[in-house]
Amino acid sequence: VGMVQTIEIAFLATVFGMALSLPLAAMSATNLSPKWLAQVIRQVLAALRVVPSLIWALIFVILVGIGPLAGVLAMTIYTVGYLGKLQYEALEGVSREPLEVARAMGLPRWQTARYFAIPEASNSLISQMLFMFEYNVRHGSVVGLVGAGGIGWYMQYYLEPFKLYDRVLALILVMYVSVILIDQLSLQIRRGFIEEDERVQRPRWREVFLPFSTGKGD
Repeated sequence: VGMVQTIEIAFLATVFGMALSLPLAAMSATNLSPKWLAQVIRQVLAALRVVPSLIWALIFVILVGIGPLAGVLAMTIYTVGYLGKLQYEALEGVSREPLEVARAMGLPRWQTARYFAIPEASNSLISQMLFMFEYNVRHGSVVGLVGAGGIGWYMQYYLEPFKLYDRVLALILVMYVSVILIDQLSLQIRRGFIEEDERVQRPRWREVFLPFSTGKGD
């Protein structure tokens, strides 16, 4: 039960964090935004990132009480800061030619990011999202130690005096196996996006980030 809750917390935190960090990353990329705006947003992301997820968990346990909601909120905030940095670095690394074409067409900055920069960096963005999910699963044990739900809550209970430490070891083994399985699943998913065989139709970035969208502008 604890491991399932940890995975649920990590999944929600990754999804919410991705939804919030991607637009912030676009505003942080110096090739997509004015330099002054990019610097301001980067400072915001750094402020979110500099506070460890454990501290965010303590803050939200105080604000919303003990339980998985505090864990979701804490890991979402940390995900925004951590993932945002990776994303704006990926966006700044895209080829200049598509961006120059977009500017020559007179497109606003947000459309340049939406239709040119993000599709170009989509493989990196997806890989980063999968990595962040695995990271959040592993850190679910940490935030749980302060009452933010997940497997860490059970670890904290068994680590108390006169409790059964063999159960803590069992929980660690369960978590290890879960992380290995998630890593293998992530590897298979990433291969679907970096397949070099041109005969294989790779998923488009919109099909991942906006699965219910029917537009054809990508």
